[in-house]
Amino acid sequence: MNLAAPHALWLFPAAVAVLVLLQLYRSRRREVLAGSLMLWRRVAAKEHAPRKRRIVFDRAFALQCAALLCLAAAIAGPALTVGAAPGRHVVLLLDNGPSSRARAHTIKGGAPHASRAWEACRDAANAFLDQLGANDRVKLVASSPAPRVLGEGASPAQARAELERLLPALSGPDAEAAWLFALDTARAFDPGSDARASVLAVSARPAPEAAGGAAWQCVTSDAPRANVALAAFGSAVLPDANGKESAPAEILVQARNFGPAEVSGRVVLEVQGPEGTLEEKDARALKLAAGAAAGAAFRLEAPLPALRLSWRADTGTDNDALPEDDAVTARPREISPPRVRVHGTLPHLEDLFAKALHAKRLALDEAGTADLEVYADGVPDEVPEGARAALFVAPQAGFGAFEVEEGTLKRPRAHPAEADALTAGMPASADGLDVLIEEARVLKAAGDLKALWRDAEGHPLAARFALRDGRPAFVLAFVPGSGPRERLLEGPPLAALLVRMLLEAAGTREPYAVTSAAALERAAGKALPLDWTPSLADGEGVLDAVASALPTGAKDSARLNAVSLPAASAPKQWDLAPWLAALALLLMLAEMFLERSPLSAASPARAQTERPAAEGKGTATA
Repeated sequence: MNLAAPHALWLFPAAVAVLVLLQLYRSRRREVLAGSLMLWRRVAAKEHAPRKRRIVFDRAFALQCAALLCLAAAIAGPALTVGAAPGRHVVLLLDNGPSSRARAHTIKGGAPHASRAWEACRDAANAFLDQLGANDRVKLVASSPAPRVLGEGASPAQARAELERLLPALSGPDAEAAWLFALDTARAFDPGSDARASVLAVSARPAPEAAGGAAWQCVTSDAPRANVALAAFGSAVLPDANGKESAPAEILVQARNFGPAEVSGRVVLEVQGPEGTLEEKDARALKLAAGAAAGAAFRLEAPLPALRLSWRADTGTDNDALPEDDAVTARPREISPPRVRVHGTLPHLEDLFAKALHAKRLALDEAGTADLEVYADGVPDEVPEGARAALFVAPQAGFGAFEVEEGTLKRPRAHPAEADALTAGMPASADGLDVLIEEARVLKAAGDLKALWRDAEGHPLAARFALRDGRPAFVLAFVPGSGPRERLLEGPPLAALLVRMLLEAAGTREPYAVTSAAALERAAGKALPLDWTPSLADGEGVLDAVASALPTGAKDSARLNAVSLPAASAPKQWDLAPWLAALALLLMLAEMFLERSPLSAASPARAQTERPAAEGKGTATA
């Protein structure tokens, strides 16, 4: 409730005082003309003292006071506020991806000093929150490891508390995806406002093109940062039909220089000894030019131990911005045939997997997780969490990155599409690949769908994409083996494609297992601790070239300023003055009606005050 002129309320007690004086004036003694005073002298002799004036507190007086109160309140200009107190709504995007976790190496106090870019991001965000008022509301959006909202319209003080608990991650989406998520959050936060004007961002990388001229503060300079990472890891061994090791394990790791200058160092292989300690086993010296990559190969005999691979720069060149990606640990695992669960009827496909890879088929009601979930009758709501990958065969409905249109393709010819390891080395003529396809669904990309095979009109016949949690998925627009059964098993491109899909999905030919930092953060739902190092027992590593490729900052990045935010829209207000004035008029009409009504004469208080006046008739004073 707001009052435009609160001092007008003092009119009410003043008006009541005037009303009381009028009541006293009405109860005064009056003089009337009478023919004789003889009859009244006896009455006057019986009265020992004159009657005192009295104020009559009856219904009429109450109605008069209520009417005066309403008039005074109406003059004060009351307004009823509907809704929350006025305040600005802002969505603050905190880009806490791998670039914010990077370190800057400087000399401070004569000694080397390393500070994370996240510290500058947090300071910039706190400086902006200090500019907001207590009535402003902030939604914090963290970009990594997956975009999410941290506070549901919190105050600036609450937002600062959320900010202190946030950590930089080692995985996350690109800047454009984070920005679009923040825009969607702003639209839901304040549907009536301009979402682009109410979104601000603090980041250690430049603004994406989608942000345009929006407020995006980059806290790092435009100087490139030095970083060498172990960007890829692989292992292989040739098993026999029973899944037992028959040859030494081959270990291959790729070192990549993401920095602006040439670096030199070693990739060191350490293995876990009998007492659980790490012992250096071998090393490979490498010299990497700017942007170059090189592989280092090692061989281990069975029984395979847990191992650790690390990059160690030569003396004087260790200014790595992201040390977390310098090491990879791997744990040995038993080599076993791949496990496949088929939802539907695909006898040709099952025969191929069984003969080529000794794959084990899991029944639909059998416990355990499959390496590859194959869907032939339809698409699921979700792929089981334990499955490593999924294959969709001639789907009738869309799922994830693809949609299914009406109609079918009759005898389409498959042609190679985008380059991929699944299709590498497949011979193709001008007429296409040697693949017999009787009929195929019409697929359409609805996301990041990578076509492996297309027909002459460009329709995808085989494609790959990633599930929402990053697991690989594949889709075939047709049923493999719909022609002569023998053709599928002779080893044409189709058989090679299917075998490679299962090998990539299951990874059953790899004697070592490594879990990426992205998978660890996805499972935990939050960033890894700042002191995280790859665990030898679990086998871990960053293994993400996108995360290790730290972008340069921006040359000119203005600080966030709350002045740029749109002004807060005032809440709705109801003007109560006309209603109070109307109520005062109704009260006065009610008082006039009671004054003229015969019922008012029956009031005991009024009868007592009118009696002296009645007795005074026929006398000079009464």
